[in-house]
Amino acid sequence: MTTLPEDQRRLLDGLLAQLGRQPDQAALIHFVTEVLRSLLRRQGDTEFREAIEAAFVEGVVQHDRPEQRALAAEVIRVVIVKRPEIARAWRAARGGAAAADAPARRSSDQPDHAPAPPPPPVPALDDPFAVAEAGLGRYLAELVRRRVTAFETPPARMPSAAYRVGPPFFLFDPSFPDLLAGFVAGPLLRACRDGMERRVYRPFEDRIPLDDHDWAAFMEDKREAVWAILLDRLRKLAEAQRRAEAKQTAPEAAPAAPSYRVVEKRVTRPRVFKVLGVGFTLGEVTTTRRVRVRRPDPNALDPEEVTALDLFAALDREAEQHGIDLPDGVDLALIRALLAGDPRPFATTRDALMALMGHASTSGPFLVEKLQAAEHSLDPVLVDILGMMLFTRFGHARFGLTELQSYCHGVSRDTAGTAPSRPFCTQELAARPGALVVQFREAMRRRAHADVVGTTVALLVECWLGLGRQGLTAALAEGLALFDSFGPLFADDPDRAALIELTRMVRDELTAPTLGRASLLLAVGRIYDPVARRATGRH
Repeated sequence: MTTLPEDQRRLLDGLLAQLGRQPDQAALIHFVTEVLRSLLRRQGDTEFREAIEAAFVEGVVQHDRPEQRALAAEVIRVVIVKRPEIARAWRAARGGAAAADAPARRSSDQPDHAPAPPPPPVPALDDPFAVAEAGLGRYLAELVRRRVTAFETPPARMPSAAYRVGPPFFLFDPSFPDLLAGFVAGPLLRACRDGMERRVYRPFEDRIPLDDHDWAAFMEDKREAVWAILLDRLRKLAEAQRRAEAKQTAPEAAPAAPSYRVVEKRVTRPRVFKVLGVGFTLGEVTTTRRVRVRRPDPNALDPEEVTALDLFAALDREAEQHGIDLPDGVDLALIRALLAGDPRPFATTRDALMALMGHASTSGPFLVEKLQAAEHSLDPVLVDILGMMLFTRFGHARFGLTELQSYCHGVSRDTAGTAPSRPFCTQELAARPGALVVQFREAMRRRAHADVVGTTVALLVECWLGLGRQGLTAALAEGLALFDSFGPLFADDPDRAALIELTRMVRDELTAPTLGRASLLLAVGRIYDPVARRATGRH
């Protein structure tokens, strides 16, 4: 952990000593909330404080007493260590040079000296093509960054059916272009060494440029050949990955059982947050993940399959370093689909669908029909990504829950057959109950306009009706469980009674045999309107 100045270290020790004296959960939440408000009271601290508070309360209600104290201690440590960095990031975002030059209020706020950029890797002296590979990697990285900009999509803003908790969809994360560029220029290019050496490095050994500025000219007549080598190698690795996964999931009764099998294992990893561009970890998240388990069978995977699994594992590890969560459905075949082919048909289809959104006469069913028709000319997984783009951008308007559900499942109640061709939209649909419950909570916590709160409730009702008909009861149950975090989070709120009553009313309605949308919205408005007016008066 970062070395703290003496006064900040004493402050941290004193606060941690007080944690053990908190008698119960409510007192612990109150103590940590007061500490956060005391330490994070500057103008630029608000977003950071709100993110920390929400993460802490959600974590506390899921743990026993010792784990609650450990989480509270971690919260206080993160705040004391990260607040100077948050302050500098906020000043940079505001663009105020004068604010950056102002004297710091605390010794820990003094800006650290910016670390020097790491030197470029020194090629191994015994590798005659290391310099060429490094130059080609930089050239390919720039091509990859330009290609994946076609998927850029701003995050959904409240109120929207696409409101998302935590990190954005991996393709929409601003860090993804750098992640994919680094993967292609590093591990993947090294896996293509044989083809590149035979087709590029050796034939043009005397002409390979050393200066990055000369690479564009050098690659002018070689780009297609290089790209073909890259995609062909990626195709073979994707096939090997799928073969390996098929072996891992094969029945154990087979005579020659593979030496690896896939098991479902509970994995705990740090919970990554980004606020104003500053990354930090807080608490842990436990998920179920497929992992390889070695078995004493010598005939498990061939070298190509092991290479494919190791290559994807390298991508997964790097994604975690970037704070990007790669969902199920991401594999080497998807990476190839993102890089293969002419990007212009995708851009044309994307622009045509976006243009349809601008016409008042365009209906939701017509948009879904056009999106499904795109599967005749594009890779289905790219169309699935287009569906995610439409939902994220227009989840508040013409491509909301009804359209997403229609695209994923149509009128069928059998959702099992839709997942392979539309993996991302299907997962996004299943995540809606939890995300919309949190949106409702955040709208009340931020004292959003009454219309915004009403919209969040209407979206919850729509979600419960639609997903209930599809039989997605597990997703709905997970969403209902999140209502338990409302009470602790509103413990010190001056309007706690009204907010808890709203919470109870909405939850009871969602679990009722029949949902009465109109009457629920009227009741919510009657209770929340005075709360919103009082908040306006206080501010």
